[in-house]
Amino acid sequence: MKNDLIMYIAGISLIAQVSFADTTVALANEPQPNPAKAGAAIADNPESIFTPAKFSLDLVKPAAFDADPRPRTDVVNLAGNHHWYLFMKPGQSDFTFAGKTGIAYPIPINTKLTFVDATAGVAVAEAVLPPDKVVRNYKVNLTPGKLYRIDVKDKAGFAIDWEPQFTMTHVNQELKKPSPFSDSYAAYFYVPKNTSVIGGYWKNIGARIVDPKGTVVLANTTENTYFSYPVPEGMDGKIWKLEQCANNCYLMTVPPQIARHPRELLLPKEVVKADKLN
Repeated sequence: MKNDLIMYIAGISLIAQVSFADTTVALANEPQPNPAKAGAAIADNPESIFTPAKFSLDLVKPAAFDADPRPRTDVVNLAGNHHWYLFMKPGQSDFTFAGKTGIAYPIPINTKLTFVDATAGVAVAEAVLPPDKVVRNYKVNLTPGKLYRIDVKDKAGFAIDWEPQFTMTHVNQELKKPSPFSDSYAAYFYVPKNTSVIGGYWKNIGARIVDPKGTVVLANTTENTYFSYPVPEGMDGKIWKLEQCANNCYLMTVPPQIARHPRELLLPKEVVKADKLN
């Protein structure tokens, strides 16, 4: 990051809450097999091809993926209101990032990131990015060992980058809202042990699922469909990847957390405990 500007963020005492929209789906058609991959299927109704799973938002950092050699996704381009989760590791008291806004729409409105103590539900700091397309460096003072939700308010489109020592994860479960990713974003996700099917929803053609070996095992060829892919033996309990997922990819049978790199992934506490990831 550049050192041209450091902004210390003052604490505030607002209360912020997040709610996730319920999903309404059309009447189901018969599941259609994916001609490229045996066992895969698509449908208009998720219940016809998989059973959606629920996971808590009590997120923790697993240590099991810290040495994963796979590449990290570059600078993230985003648009619209959405949320991230950030865990400050022991010894980390400042979250530093670079950002600029106004990159998508000519709207003279600041982009605001509000940092909410995820346990107390209290906003403790905020960062304000002016919509002038100028990259600035920011520093937010936070408490080590705490989980934060970052509530993003954006209308102009913005880019953000942070160093890989920070554990920052997006939760892609707001099915009825547009995806915040405004480019061909790639992200990693975890398939828990004993998971039989990776199921979810994707909107536009081109999104794809990559297995732990780096093989594209499923690609979206039909708009606005639910998908399922059977997890091969020995491929559960591992990190998988979504590619070209700017256009609404939602995971519904595995934890919906996605991250730029496996070491930055936060997961539900119950999953980390059950799969012994720490």
